Amino acid sequence: MAIWLSLAMMTTFSYVMCYLECMLFSTMICAVLSTRYRPSYDKEYIIILGCAIRRDGTPTPLLKGRIDRAIAFEREQFMKSGRHAYFVPSGGQGSDEVISEAESMKRYLVEQGIPEEQIIKEDKSVNTLQNFEFSKKVIGEHGGDIKKCIAFSTTNYHVFRGYTLAQRVSLRVHGLSTKTKPYFYPNAFVREFIGLLYEQKGKHILFLVLVIAYLLLYDLTLLIL
Repeated sequence: MAIWLSLAMMTTFSYVMCYLECMLFSTMICAVLSTRYRPSYDKEYIIILGCAIRRDGTPTPLLKGRIDRAIAFEREQFMKSGRHAYFVPSGGQGSDEVISEAESMKRYLVEQGIPEEQIIKEDKSVNTLQNFEFSKKVIGEHGGDIKKCIAFSTTNYHVFRGYTLAQRVSLRVHGLSTKTKPYFYPNAFVREFIGLLYEQKGKHILFLVLVIAYLLLYDLTLLIL
């Protein structure tokens, strides 16, 4: 029995570590590929995912990058196809923020020459899942087709997780990626990876339990025989 217990601990630890390494590697591949995609110029709405703003209510460099990417794509689209898109700045007001992230983004958009009638705020969400869920609602209320022609703008490390969360609310979207500082990316990616694991923790735990149980039973059978 002592031998089996020792073998069981080694098997469990080895498999969990191997599983996490495979998940990390596959997530890295998906994260890179998701930032390489070039959306077609047929978008009707561009959701801008919010993040923290400055104390004076202006966007941080990180958030400004997301807004600038959305503006650049919309202008490229208009030049290529003659079609404008509506901007959907999405983000509520945190306890330490003077205005909502959506309002901060709207003011910046207007400063960059975007007409107010081309901006549809979503200012109730407090996380990325709600960004998509509530943006889907305001787009529907605006009369837009939520089944197609929607893009979202966010930082490169966040694009892949954005896809997974949009899928959870049945929203078909295409990601627009903006770069971040190289030194910031590793830490941010690790947080995104942990977030991805946590969101699907039930499935991951069930899979690990079933596989490890099978391996332990197999080891026990070998010892008995």
